Amino acid sequence: MQITRTASSLGPGLKFSGRIDAVESHKLDDVLQTHFDTSPNLLVDLTDVEYLDSSGLASLVRAWRAATSTGNQFKIILPSAKEARRIFTLTGFDTVFDLVDPEALVTDSTTSA
Repeated sequence: MQITRTASSLGPGLKFSGRIDAVESHKLDDVLQTHFDTSPNLLVDLTDVEYLDSSGLASLVRAWRAATSTGNQFKIILPSAKEARRIFTLTGFDTVFDLVDPEALVTDSTTSA
């Protein structure tokens, strides 16, 4: 899993690529928590994620709950890969999360996380 900090027209974000699975989900938890320590809102860009399993989805759910329980925004750009996108549909989280159309995202700057 690769992580890049981004800034866009929708606010601060984190762009993930590669695989998010049981091995990587603890790192995902840590990165999301660190972000919320400094910024209340987050755009999670999963466009380049090739694989996402239930542990990765659980990490996203925990972050979403933490953000929304305090009135903050938590938005997700869905993965381009059908296999990675499928878990959102199968679990019904495609109707729970605030999902963003990738075309709506205009990246202003990018730095390594």
